[in-house]
Amino acid sequence: MNRIILITGILIFASTLFAAEKRVSYFAIPESESLAPIAGEIEYIMKKALEKRMYVPAEITTREIAVLEDEMNRLSTESHSLIAQGKKLYEELNLDQSFFVFQKIVNNLEGGTAVFEKSTDYQLALMYLGNIYKLKGDETSAKNIFLKLLSYNKKYTPDANYFPPDIIDTFEGVRNEFKTIQKGTLQVVPKPEDAQVFINGVFVGCGKLKVDGINSGEHLVGIKKRGYVPYVRKVVIQSGLVEVVNVELIGYKEALDRYSEIGRLKNSDISTALPTPLKEYRKAAGADTSVVIFVTGSPNNLTLYGYTYYKDRLVLYDEFPIIIKTDESRKKILKGSIENILSKILPEDISRLKPVEKISYKKFYTSWWFYSVIGVALIGISAVGYFLLSPEEKGRETGSLIITF
Repeated sequence: MNRIILITGILIFASTLFAAEKRVSYFAIPESESLAPIAGEIEYIMKKALEKRMYVPAEITTREIAVLEDEMNRLSTESHSLIAQGKKLYEELNLDQSFFVFQKIVNNLEGGTAVFEKSTDYQLALMYLGNIYKLKGDETSAKNIFLKLLSYNKKYTPDANYFPPDIIDTFEGVRNEFKTIQKGTLQVVPKPEDAQVFINGVFVGCGKLKVDGINSGEHLVGIKKRGYVPYVRKVVIQSGLVEVVNVELIGYKEALDRYSEIGRLKNSDISTALPTPLKEYRKAAGADTSVVIFVTGSPNNLTLYGYTYYKDRLVLYDEFPIIIKTDESRKKILKGSIENILSKILPEDISRLKPVEKISYKKFYTSWWFYSVIGVALIGISAVGYFLLSPEEKGRETGSLIITF
């Protein structure tokens, strides 16, 4: 009898948890293609923030749409000139500026070509970053950077004729530690099924595959197929666990159609209905709730417009300006800003809220109706003033003028 009661209690508890589960589709829509990379960062942060709040977000993103092949090629070309610039600053002992340049190279390439090829620029930039950390006395950060470099290329060997002996010793010490790091597993499930899969710039196969024995830590995953938008993602492998990456590539034509359609939403007011291009995504995700963040401005001076929808109806809205001074602070500022705006537009029980009236993110004094109202008011005031202040006509003995308000 007690066993039956216990089993019943467990089933009730499990069903309660299941019923409480909420799925959320989330989207970061850039105002322009120049903001596409940072929109991808924002979506990743949104995913983590939603998971923290015990929601189950649907992994449907605009990142595949935003990251285009020509942009990756541009970043690769840019990295060549930045390497020379960073190296010059380093040799002049301008470590802060040199660090900034090499960090920019790493950030750029992690969202592009470094995922699909063994980028020598990426490896060299990491080597310089670890070196600079070491010179500044930050031993822990230096080792973490060297571990990241070895995860990307376990055979990497720094130039002993260029880097100081203590840097070489630190690097070799990290190499010995690297050999003892525990392993995890990465499972990739791409669509189309014959898409190419890259891990840390190394081609590992086509289609669905499972890769065992990957060192714990951060790794780069890239998936591509001719005619489709490449997929770029960072993953964190944990010891003894399986990290699963499900990806459905989007064809270039479809991507451009979707991107242009969604991008046009930023040029119009957001009404009480979820924008049409996003309704299909919400239904595919099985999510009653959708969070949409429009990203405007420039990469270092952003404004985020956050909208929350419940069953295609708008329930909350807020806006949040962000100023990012350096690449170092980008992640921290973005994380804090996203968590802040989500706390304002995503309450715990969103289903009880009523849809709001039509709103606009535009300032009232930039709208046509504002000037129309001002114009009508001025005409009215002028007309009243004319009748009240104009002198009475003489020579007319009959009739009178009566103004009624």
